[in-house]
Amino acid sequence: LPSKVYAFMAAGRPMVAAIDPASDVAQAIREIGCGFVTAPADLDAIEARLRELHGRRDAREAMGRAGRGAAESRFSRPIVTAQYLAWLRQFEPPVLLP
Repeated sequence: LPSKVYAFMAAGRPMVAAIDPASDVAQAIREIGCGFVTAPADLDAIEARLRELHGRRDAREAMGRAGRGAAESRFSRPIVTAQYLAWLRQFEPPVLLP
């Protein structure tokens, strides 16, 4: 995911992402529930989603909490570091014991 997506999630802010709806980023935003995804050229949809967030504090807060929760439980430094180390270990040469 692009770093700005992590930044929005860590800040607990919902997002309106005008991106390819089939992209990995769009899939993650929908899965996490931290914002809306619209097609980049669909200005009416972008406006509608922004107005929806503006008018619905409950939705803003719920999406912000979902993003913050994912940032803490899935993307925090300790968790990502452990995942990265586990991935690297698969490439270690086997240790030969005497």
